[in-house]
Amino acid sequence: MKFHLIFFRVLSCTVTFIILQTMFNKFTSQPEMIYIFKQMGMEPWGRYTSGSIDLFLAVLAVSPQTRILGITLSFFYLLVKLGFYLVLIKSVPQVSDSNPFILLIVALGSSTIYLGFHINYAKKYFRNLIN
Repeated sequence: MKFHLIFFRVLSCTVTFIILQTMFNKFTSQPEMIYIFKQMGMEPWGRYTSGSIDLFLAVLAVSPQTRILGITLSFFYLLVKLGFYLVLIKSVPQVSDSNPFILLIVALGSSTIYLGFHINYAKKYFRNLIN
């Protein structure tokens, strides 16, 4: 395989893995997730809804036919999550080794790089999707 194909596969796997990890943390009631959703006033229904959206986006990002759709939707979903972090949540207590904010930044950066290199394909894909 060519280097760029491996690089883009690693980027999409990184986004998918981080989304699946946060989904697992939401469904298993990790203390960080409970704290975050209590700060937003959306505990427990928001945590379960957000976890379901995470699962849906991960499934889209894994499939080759819908990868660009999954990564694009993940990018916008992660931007919304970043907005919640910056506006509503001032700090998350460090209870475990995984910091949700750092994972969010890594996933957002990976999806940004992936979409930056595939912008023409994304435009073509969404034009065909609409028509």
